[in-house]
Amino acid sequence: MKRYLFPLALCLFASLAFAKTSVAAPQATVTEKNATTAVNHLAADLYRLLAETDGNICFSPYSISTAFAMTFAGTAGETAQEMSRALYFTDDIHRSNATLARKIAGGPDGSGELHVANSLWPRREYVFRPPFKKILEESYATEVRPQDFVKNPERVRSAINDWVAEKTREKILDLLAPGTVREDTALVLVNAIYFKASWLNAFLEANTSPEVFQSPQKTYEVPTMKKEETLSYYEGTNFHSIKMLYRHGMFSMTVLLPYEGRSLADLEGALTYDLFNMMERTAQKRSVEVWLPKFRVESTFRLNDAMRALGVERAFVPGEADFSGMNGEQDLYISEAVHKAFIEVEEKGTEAAAATAIGMRATAAPVFEPEEPLPFHVDRPFVYLIRDEISGAILFMGKVVTP
Repeated sequence: MKRYLFPLALCLFASLAFAKTSVAAPQATVTEKNATTAVNHLAADLYRLLAETDGNICFSPYSISTAFAMTFAGTAGETAQEMSRALYFTDDIHRSNATLARKIAGGPDGSGELHVANSLWPRREYVFRPPFKKILEESYATEVRPQDFVKNPERVRSAINDWVAEKTREKILDLLAPGTVREDTALVLVNAIYFKASWLNAFLEANTSPEVFQSPQKTYEVPTMKKEETLSYYEGTNFHSIKMLYRHGMFSMTVLLPYEGRSLADLEGALTYDLFNMMERTAQKRSVEVWLPKFRVESTFRLNDAMRALGVERAFVPGEADFSGMNGEQDLYISEAVHKAFIEVEEKGTEAAAATAIGMRATAAPVFEPEEPLPFHVDRPFVYLIRDEISGAILFMGKVVTP
């Protein structure tokens, strides 16, 4: 019997609306801790690879980790062991992800907008193994939308892109390019996350004015927001940072700024999972004079090489990848992994969106108030991250070199 090659694509997206994700309640003994650990390790590890570019970047470690966790549900053998080591996936990662999704989507009304959604677009005749299907349904609340890829793959691609655009409030458009969905596509797996929140203490638009921003190659004059506020403040060896809360304190943005005379590379070389945790533990409340440029960043990444560099190798190799947990056969491998992200920061707050597409084919502190506010003038390249304050999970991360 002739065996056809079945590619699989998986997409993950971030949007800007607060909607409570209906995820099946995991067992009480499973917390969000392991999922948060996996997300934050990936944030530090992947940032160092993606930040090799000289320009602005934005990505969602939560989005990417979730996307690969969904494919991990279908792995077996050495492929599963490799992904587990590289991406910090534990045996209970799926139930832990379910707990994390419920917590980040369960804040008080007005705390912000965060929507997480998952969908599975398989060939109509495609049969999944019951354990794989159960994990996607119970831990990721995945909608199943069977499609006819053979007759009109472009129509399927358009339908998936429309779903993504809707979930991301039109921030992520045309994620799947022409030709990425083919007649032999087996399925497309999609995870979407969208974020929008207002600052706990907004910047007054009247205080925004043009200020100098010094990039490595050029000096800019950019609209810069200003305010004084008591914030969590951290002093490191090469940089200092502030954490600003969004309304109701459910989410936060941390801005990491190199000291004058230090480069962004000095800061980036220090970024690790342990550093993120130490910043949270040891930051002190200080009165800070904040100058922060308004900025908007859009990024697109092909993740294949970066994920291989992190240690996810077999999953990308025909004949070596083992995704038999999906369909009972060892005939799938990841052919393409693409990520798109968007963020905009202004006086009232922040909105952000992200999308990750994974295509698979078959083979044959104490309080201290100084007399004067500390200056925190962001007039040079910086790193930022957005966290869920309940779990500590990093939802978005990136750098701004030219606002």
